Amino acid sequence: MGGSRTATPMRQLIGVAAVWVASVAQVGCYSLQPRIVQTAPLLGSRIAVDINDAGRLALGGLMGAAIGQIEGRLVAVEGDTYELAVTTVHFLRGGEQIWTGERVLVKQEYVTQMYDRQFSKGRTIIISAAAAGVVVYFAGKAIVGSLSGDDGMLADDSAEAVRRPARRPIRP
Repeated sequence: MGGSRTATPMRQLIGVAAVWVASVAQVGCYSLQPRIVQTAPLLGSRIAVDINDAGRLALGGLMGAAIGQIEGRLVAVEGDTYELAVTTVHFLRGGEQIWTGERVLVKQEYVTQMYDRQFSKGRTIIISAAAAGVVVYFAGKAIVGSLSGDDGMLADDSAEAVRRPARRPIRP
């Protein structure tokens, strides 16, 4: 009764596509918006801060002299200092560096602008629709491909297939 069940190529495709759509939608769901309120953001929230020249000078030994923006999760606020678990450092002349939550102290005097990471409904709809379109396209290709062989002919094991024995030469 407990026979093994293997996934068909179609089920595998649908599973991979579902994971891909979910991943793409997560990336597209958020954007950085300038922080308007002058109060400190909530602990644990994802923020980004633009760094000024004094901040580049003070943090340059730790993060590089050309830092333009730091993204991360706000871990603590003490006085005029933010403690960030850094996820990304953006450089002035382009490029970025991925971090894995290393903690950095950033004074308010080093910050020119602060951003909150917010849900972007429009961006999510556009990216999800595009991802769903790609999935439908490839699923359609897989369905059509599973009904026929590689050359467009019916598969050998279909009801239309006719098997004939191979002819062998008769030896004297």
